[in-house]
Amino acid sequence: MSGTSTKMLQAAAGAGGEQLVAYVASFLADSITSIDISNPNSLTELDSLSNANLDSAQSVALDLTNEVAYVASFFAASITSIDISNPNSLTELDSLSNANLDRAASVALDLTNQVAYVASFNADSITSIDISSPNSLTELDSLSNANLDGANSVALDLTNQVAYVTSFNADRITSIDISSPNSLTELDSLSNANLDGAAGVALDLTNQVAYVTSFNADRITSIDISNPNSLTELDSLSNANLDGAFGVALDLTNQVAYVTATAADSITSIDISNPNSLTELDSLSNGNLDGARGVALDLTDQVAYVVSSTAESITSIDISNPNSLTELDSLSNGNLNDAQTVALNIPGPASTNAYE
Repeated sequence: MSGTSTKMLQAAAGAGGEQLVAYVASFLADSITSIDISNPNSLTELDSLSNANLDSAQSVALDLTNEVAYVASFFAASITSIDISNPNSLTELDSLSNANLDRAASVALDLTNQVAYVASFNADSITSIDISSPNSLTELDSLSNANLDGANSVALDLTNQVAYVTSFNADRITSIDISSPNSLTELDSLSNANLDGAAGVALDLTNQVAYVTSFNADRITSIDISNPNSLTELDSLSNANLDGAFGVALDLTNQVAYVTATAADSITSIDISNPNSLTELDSLSNGNLDGARGVALDLTDQVAYVVSSTAESITSIDISNPNSLTELDSLSNGNLNDAQTVALNIPGPASTNAYE
């Protein structure tokens, strides 16, 4: 039996018999949409929620224990908690909006301490939010400075209690001490031409490396984070397949990074086994990936899910052989208009953007 056929049967059974669901935040649809991905060869929509608090929904992260999705919304300047206990009937729990969340662009969750961290593009900030009661979200602290100009994405190292924020306008990655979420402080910041339009970030905590995608520089860059007070570049890779590089997710078992590129309409697999020498393995581009933005990984079934803004789609990609990426299925409709990010109800930061 082929790898794809085996994978299809495994996925149809679900993880522990549970339904596999993708949650997509869509900018122009002002929505969060739940997609049944139990069979990656046949994606189907379950429900979609849209309201003013989700105006220009940009990013989504999942607390699977409490069955809550957190959505950062750009023009609503908000973080909104969504009950996902029934993916066929999404309901809002609470929403918090203030000036520190102006153009909220990304959200990452510290599930251990029940804190959400939001990077906000116009506020040039990272903001900590108490999510211990998802029905009553409260701000803890917010840090803003020139190094966070155009703050775009955030990833967490909970072992060392450090957040890493990419800044699109400042062309940089910044390390933030989050040991006290009530008092956020900057540790270091790194900027160079390879980080021009820094967009996405994902962490290999075993090897203490951050991987940053850069929209304007068309590249992925590896950063040594072993000392968060002194960030240093290791390597950087750029080519036409990374034109408008945006999203990034890591398969650490196989030491592969998956990068979406908005202008190249692509997903590209990158060998990161040696972070000092990044090499491309394969790249897949087609109309269903037009404006590819966000990516999340089902590492058990070896499927990547890519959401594409222009194609208004979610696409499943077989990554069982990272040297030969193949499309399995694609779903497009109005609820996915300008789809930005995707999170899966599978534990782990590569799928949920949640850490514990």
